[in-house]
Amino acid sequence: MLDEHFHRDVLDRGSRRILHRCTIGEGIVSSLWQSWCYFCRSIVLSSAAGTMTKGGGVVSSPYAHLNERQLITLSLKFCRGERIPPSIQMANGWVDLAWGDVEKLNLIINGMSTSNKDNLLSSFGAANHLKVLQKSRNACAHICTYTIEQIKNMRVFYNDNFFIHPSEIMFWTDPVSGRFLWKEWINEIDLISSLVIE
Repeated sequence: MLDEHFHRDVLDRGSRRILHRCTIGEGIVSSLWQSWCYFCRSIVLSSAAGTMTKGGGVVSSPYAHLNERQLITLSLKFCRGERIPPSIQMANGWVDLAWGDVEKLNLIINGMSTSNKDNLLSSFGAANHLKVLQKSRNACAHICTYTIEQIKNMRVFYNDNFFIHPSEIMFWTDPVSGRFLWKEWINEIDLISSLVIE
């Protein structure tokens, strides 16, 4: 669905005013980031709670006895490098983290010590362009000198790297594939999602 909006509402630069294009672009960048975060969250929490792989393998965890809110509290502690107390309190319903941040995911996955840890680390380690999605989404949500400078610093890695608004990063092209960065984000999500469930 998001890919359809990309083609219909954003890619057609000639027929849309820049404000409309940037508004729609910001919305689909944010939606894609949120979808990625939700996916990462569901994979990590289901692994920590105990689940099965696509091939029928059992995934175990030393924290399988905890409920979801306790697992989120534990995840926050792992990604912050905090000491793990003997009993895990439940996080408030509104407390959560940026699950799509691959660096934080690595800390959480290592801390959870699930039986599928190596596969999760390897699969999420394939994220390259998704780090740019995160920076694009953050720059859209928090437009300031710092986030814009982060975007400018990434321009050297892509072709067609002009932008007025941070959402326009999706139009940058990968010098190897020649595809829009939007397509690279989608492809990475597809690749990682197929690997992580093995």
